Amino acid sequence: MAKDDRNAHILERAERDRERRHLRIDELPGNLNEALDELEKSALMRDALGEHIFDHFVAAKRRNGTVTSVTCRRGRSTAT
Repeated sequence: MAKDDRNAHILERAERDRERRHLRIDELPGNLNEALDELEKSALMRDALGEHIFDHFVAAKRRNGTVTSVTCRRGRSTAT
C-alpha cells in the first residue's frame, strides 16, 4: 500500500471514529448475537415493527446465527 493510500485510510478511520463519538456510539456490535441483544433493548424498533414481527425477526436471526456457527465448526463453507 502506498504512503498516500495509508494516510487516506488513517484519515477515513479517524473521521468514522469522530462521527461515532458525535453520535454517542461507543462500540459497534462485534457479531450478530451482540447486535440482536442491542436490538432487543430498542423500544423504538419493537414499536415500529410491532411485537409479533419483531419477536419473529429476532428469533429467525438467532436461528440463522446458530446454524451458521454449527456449520462452520464442521468445516463447511456457508453463505450468510
